[in-house]
Amino acid sequence: VERLCAVVSDHAVRGVELDVCEWGLRFTMDFLLASMFSARGGSLVSDDTSVYDDGNPLHDGDGACLSSRLLRRFKLASVELFSKRLGNPLRKYRFWDPEIKRALRAMGELMDIAGEIVERYRETHSERGIEEDPGIMAHLLRTPYPSDKALRADVVTFLLAGHDTTAYAVSWTLVELGRNREVFQRLRGELDAVNPERKAWTLEMLKHLPYQDC
Repeated sequence: VERLCAVVSDHAVRGVELDVCEWGLRFTMDFLLASMFSARGGSLVSDDTSVYDDGNPLHDGDGACLSSRLLRRFKLASVELFSKRLGNPLRKYRFWDPEIKRALRAMGELMDIAGEIVERYRETHSERGIEEDPGIMAHLLRTPYPSDKALRADVVTFLLAGHDTTAYAVSWTLVELGRNREVFQRLRGELDAVNPERKAWTLEMLKHLPYQDC
């Protein structure tokens, strides 16, 4: 959250337009990777380029950050599976189509990236640590999957199903708070009253935010 706030502040100071939807996607993907898989997304750095721009080393290529690698491939795969094929069920048989080839390659690369996430987690956690960890990744590793491919597919599903809806909800929340100064100030006041030292939020603190919950 602090990194996202720093990005927003930097754009405001420089007077540079901010694509709230894209930064919502970056924030959400970074958050999901950290909270569910103990992985670093790395996309929340202030820059004026898009995740989907080719040639930028932050987003494109072997050294690109993890969140950008995922977001770029999710877009290619999602447009094909959930848009173009729904409108044309026979499209999947057009194996010669370069768009379809790119989408299929993106799907395969998503599985490879999921494998990297799993292996990185295994390398940084002991067997005892995995048994005691209440997180999503540890739970998946404790589940008796028939194959590593099935495990990787679930990792992709968790990231795909959770990232866009959450991201756009965050984005529109930021937009509406920016448009409604009185609401923003009242919410800010409530947050400061409950957590004046701005420590890490706890579930107990969140129970005392009636305006936020309304």
